[in-house]
Formats: sequence, structure tokens, C-alpha cells
Amino acid sequence: MAENTEIEKPKKRRFYHNLKDAYTLVQRTYTWLGWAFLAVAVVVFGGSIALGVATGHWISYPISGLLLAALICLIFLTVLLNPALYAQIDGRPGAVGAVLSRQSKGWIVSDTPAVVTRDQDLVWRVIGRPGVVLISEGPAHRVTKLLEEERRRVKRLAPTVPIHLIQYGHEDGQIPLPKLAKQLRSYKKALTKQEVPAVDRRLAAIKPPTAGIPKGVDPNKVRVSKKSMYR
Repeated sequence: MAENTEIEKPKKRRFYHNLKDAYTLVQRTYTWLGWAFLAVAVVVFGGSIALGVATGHWISYPISGLLLAALICLIFLTVLLNPALYAQIDGRPGAVGAVLSRQSKGWIVSDTPAVVTRDQDLVWRVIGRPGVVLISEGPAHRVTKLLEEERRRVKRLAPTVPIHLIQYGHEDGQIPLPKLAKQLRSYKKALTKQEVPAVDRRLAAIKPPTAGIPKGVDPNKVRVSKKSMYR
């Protein structure tokens, strides 16, 4: 008898699945989130019931209060989502890659770091209309040299393209994770939309440095699992 080779289709995700995931992520950082939602429900919904009874609108006011309470909780969850995510991945190798994956509009972002060292120092290369942005992960005394070496490699293949250097971290002169996206947006545009992919193709010829990488590690296959970072 022939085996059943039909592949089970993944379950379709509904909006409430995303809300549940967002709540779980935020609550992991802000453990008081459930109590805050409860307080909003008691104050807003309870107040609407009391107001409805007092004014004689004992149906419309409670319904409006319920919707308002849900809206306030949703806004609260949205505001806390990014800070919670940054707090959970801050300091972990690949944190910059996780943030860059959320900034894909107008940028060419690779899952693979341009530079990887045995100390887990990383350099990410991002290409957009402001030019090429090199972002490091690691202590300043180690990544400064890495950034300069990568800048020279990029300059050889794209001598007229602006190159911006960013050090992610908490030391003097470094940029913390929550401000990374803002820093990318602060650069002025220097390339056209057509030039961005052309620069990316030109820089694809750069071979990542192998010095300092443990034997058996292929820098072209070092990838950051965004799914594990968000969890």
C-alpha cells in the first residue's frame, strides 16, 4: 500500500495568535503587564458600568467602556513591544542582526555577518540609499580595528560610495540597541534606488576574513536565528 505522502499544511495564524505572542514576549520583561491590564479593565470598564447605571445608558456605556479598555491595552502592548524585545536580546551575539531584520524597508540586509571572530565579535554590512553601513558587535578595543579593515575592503570595490561606521554596545562612543534604527535613519541619502542593488552585487565579491576564526567554522554559514532571538 502506498504511503501517505501528503504534507500537513501549517495552521493559519490568526490575529489573536500574534497578540498572544506579543503579550508573552512583553510579559517576560514586564512581569506586571497582567496586573496593568487588569487595572485598566477595572477602572475603564467598571467606570463605564457605573456611568451607564447613573445615566440610564446601561447597555451602550458598558459596551463602549469594554472597547475602550481593549484599545488602551492594545496601545500599551504596542508601546512596550520594542523595548521588551531589545531588553531580551541586548548583549547577546547576533542582537544587531535581529534588529536589522526589522529594518528591511529601503535596506539590503543579510542574515550573514560580514566578519566573525573567535571571540564572537561581529561586523554587519547594510546597504541602502545612505551608502554602506558597517555595524559592529563587541568591545570597542577589538571591533575598532575590525571596522576599519572592513571599511578598507568595501572602499576598494566601491570607492565613491559613502561608508558609515557604527559600534553597537554600551561603552563610550557606542550606540545602544534601541537607538540603532534611529541612527540608520539619520544618514542622508546619497544613492539612487537603482544604485543600491548594484552596490550590493559589487560587494558580494568580498570574501570574509578567515583569520582568527576557529577551524571548521565557515563564516559564510554563520547565521543568526531571528526566531530564537525573539523567543
